Amino acid sequence: MKTLAFDAIVPELKVPRKVMGDYMAQCAENICPETFHSVMSSGCETLLRHVFAMVRASEGTVWICNEEETQLVPVFNSGSKAAEMLATVRQALNNGCISLVFANGQAFAENDIKKNPKHDPTTDKTLKFITHAMLAAPLRIMGKTCGVVSCVILGKPDEKNDEPLPDFTDGDQIIFNFYVQVFEKLIDHQILNKALAL
Repeated sequence: MKTLAFDAIVPELKVPRKVMGDYMAQCAENICPETFHSVMSSGCETLLRHVFAMVRASEGTVWICNEEETQLVPVFNSGSKAAEMLATVRQALNNGCISLVFANGQAFAENDIKKNPKHDPTTDKTLKFITHAMLAAPLRIMGKTCGVVSCVILGKPDEKNDEPLPDFTDGDQIIFNFYVQVFEKLIDHQILNKALAL
């Protein structure tokens, strides 16, 4: 099977490619809550809103690790209380399911999450919601885990539901994980475009 052997076609690109690879890796190292919006385009936001709707989530969030590597900071949220969440909510890296996804690099899915002893209800208390179900996946930029993308099905603590809240399905998890990978590639592409001044 033939492939495009770029080094063989243009040998002089070997060194520039190594320099560019190092530069891209440095860009990934510099991703933090304060810099993330410079590489998240409107197309990235549209994609996220689309996938959150596809899996019937109440809302979704992008979390980025801070420079001190002590907490995850929400940098995008699709919910009705987005402004309040971005301003006030922080997730300690030593607590909660979101932080566990960041630490072990494994996707996560759970319904009736309040029964999970690792669930941290701090965000629920702050925003006056109850998280019923969660999907979460690590966010890798240029191969480096920089944060987490999550979405949730929410209930309200002061309301009694006549019908049980819906659950995420196995199919929802597959769709969500796939689109998080697409989101990662869009971010990588944004970084590459900026690096090449395209």
